[in-house]
Amino acid sequence: MSRWLLFGFGLVFGILLFVQAYQGNLLLALIAVVFTIFGFGGFWWNTTQDDPIQTRFSQSR
Repeated sequence: MSRWLLFGFGLVFGILLFVQAYQGNLLLALIAVVFTIFGFGGFWWNTTQDDPIQTRFSQSR
């Protein structure tokens, strides 16, 4: 469950990255880059590693 939250997080901030870069808000675009990498990186880690990240959402099953 938590890997899909990270994927959604990456998608939302990826879209915000392009919107903010188009509008010329470079500081907000830089922040969106960091959060996009965090979201997609966390999704990749939870998908490919044998020991996925444990979160409150993944322990609630």
